[in-house]
Formats: sequence, C-alpha cells, structure tokens
Amino acid sequence: QVREPEGLLARFGGPGRLVVRLGHAVVLEKDGRPSRVVGSGLTFLQPLERVSMVVPLYGRSEPVVIEDIETKDRAMIERFEFLVFHRADPGPKEHQVRDGPMSYNRYIILNKIWDPAAADWTRLINSVSQSVARDMIGRYKLEEIIPMADTRRAEFKQALKDGINQVIKRLGLEASVVDIGRIKLPDETRKQLLDRWNADWESRAKLARADTDNFVYTQEARARVQAIIAMAQGLHKSLQRNPTPQDIIALRYIEYLEHRLAGIPVADDQQEVDTLMQLQALGTLKKI
Repeated sequence: QVREPEGLLARFGGPGRLVVRLGHAVVLEKDGRPSRVVGSGLTFLQPLERVSMVVPLYGRSEPVVIEDIETKDRAMIERFEFLVFHRADPGPKEHQVRDGPMSYNRYIILNKIWDPAAADWTRLINSVSQSVARDMIGRYKLEEIIPMADTRRAEFKQALKDGINQVIKRLGLEASVVDIGRIKLPDETRKQLLDRWNADWESRAKLARADTDNFVYTQEARARVQAIIAMAQGLHKSLQRNPTPQDIIALRYIEYLEHRLAGIPVADDQQEVDTLMQLQALGTLKKI
C-alpha cells in the first residue's frame, strides 16, 4: 500500500510511505533500475523511488496437466495431473533475511527474480513442470508411478521435484513439494495393469503359503500372515470371476500390509491420497 499522494507516488515515486504486508517482499526502483528490497512493515520512499515488483514469500500451488504420455514400458497415460508447491528461493541460511515466519534473499530477488515487467512466475512454473514431467514419466514404468505400497512412487515424486528445481533454481525459485493428483488411463492400459496385478498376487499367495510352512512365527505374526493370505486368496477368486475396482484397491492395501509386516518402508502419510488417486485412475470414483 503506497500512502499519499497515491497518484503521484505511483507515477513519479517518493518521497512517501510504503506499507508492505507480512508474507511479501517489495523491489523498489529508482531511475529505471532496482534500488533495494524491503520486507514487511513501514518503509519511507526516497525521492523518485517507487514500487517495481511485489514478491510473494509464502508457498503457492500451481496445478499442472499433461496429456498423452508414454511410460518406459510403453503404457499410455491419457491425462496426468499434479500440483507443484513453489516459492521464492530463500537461499543459504546465512544470507537469508528473516521476516516474521518467512525468509527472503535480497541477492536472489534482485539478480534472479526481479523482472522489469513485474511479471509473476506461475506460467513459468507450469511450463517447466510440464516439460520435466513428460521427460520423467518416460523414464519410469507405469507401476512405479501408480503404486501406494512401497517407496517407488515416493522416489518418482522426489525425482520430479528435483528435475523441476534443476531448472527453476537458476531463476531464483524453488519447488518445495510435488504431489500427484488424478491419472487417467486408457481402457486397454487399465486392463493390462489389472491383469499384471492379478498375476502378481497369485504368485505372492503361493510364496506366502510356502513361507508359513518353512518359518517359525510368533502366534501373533502367524495370525497376521494367515489373514493376509486368506484375503489375497478370496480377492483373487473375485478377480477371476468379475473384477471390480474395489477389489483392486483392496489388493493394493493387502500389499501395503504385507510390506509393513516384512519391515519394508511405506509412505504412511500418502496412504489415503494415493488410494483416492488409484480410484480416480480406474475411472470409478463416482461409482463408489
């Protein structure tokens, strides 16, 4: 907020008063060139000094959508949606300026982020993210992007975030989180995926039955293993008759339980989000 007289200050600059709200940094310019960066609070503008660009310091999300992508195993994805949470890069801690709960870096803002046209960077984030995601998906198999019961999906998201940061860090920006949303698969790809999951679980059930005969478990552990095997066998029969999306999600949950029992790391905090994503990927969310 530029205080009185607003019309003259906006056109010619100070002297005057500038009030910056928390969560923003402001680039000031004088004689057509950036003069300094100020944080929240009251600032007195120098003669002919005016606001050049407002830089949000809080994290913002940018929805990104790409279509018709091929994975490493040549599976087609019709539509891939994800969110990129981004902000101005605060840089090394020793060079950060604290402003309430947030931080900013004067050098990065002046030398990388500042734009004489005061342009926002959301379009840039979207464009870079689309390009990186299309290239990244081509390096992964479909089952490494969709699963919820192991670390492969988390690794994919981390790789996607790192790839985006390799580009936007040079521009003074930072992607803090990348989260996958809806994935739409063609009918043929969806059927192939269900068939692979079905065959995989048939093999797992046979191995699990053999394991229970060859190893000594505690009473509690044995009960858990037998319960998992029983659920897998029942669902396998259901899949052979008339598979439903609920059966597939249940199978993935059993896989999650199996990994937990075996001590394999799983992303607990993503369990609910990823389950919904799979329902959407199967195109059945409205039916449930």
